[in-house]
Amino acid sequence: MKKFKVLLISILTIVLSLFCLTSCGEEGRWEVTHYKVGDMYVEVDSDSYIEMRNDKTLFIDIEIGIVHIYKEGTWAKGEEDGEYVVTFNGSAEEMTINDNVMYYHIYKLEKVK
Repeated sequence: MKKFKVLLISILTIVLSLFCLTSCGEEGRWEVTHYKVGDMYVEVDSDSYIEMRNDKTLFIDIEIGIVHIYKEGTWAKGEEDGEYVVTFNGSAEEMTINDNVMYYHIYKLEKVK
């Protein structure tokens, strides 16, 4: 019985660890939660997002008020930790990810998937 409990706990630990690993990293869907006005961030409720895929492609669909941005491109890690370079039609832009929060231009995003 004791060996069974140890085996069961070991299996549960492995399964939980796998779930933790899949939620980490830059790949996934990031939803816009705020946009910057001056020195402060204003909370928004929208379906705007940035999606970073494993194949290094990137999709941006941000619609807040009269602003609508839709871009497809690629992403790569930058030189510094948490820095990323996104490229659209040969034009490079920067974004950062720190503590599961992404900053892209005036937008602040949180990871959902």
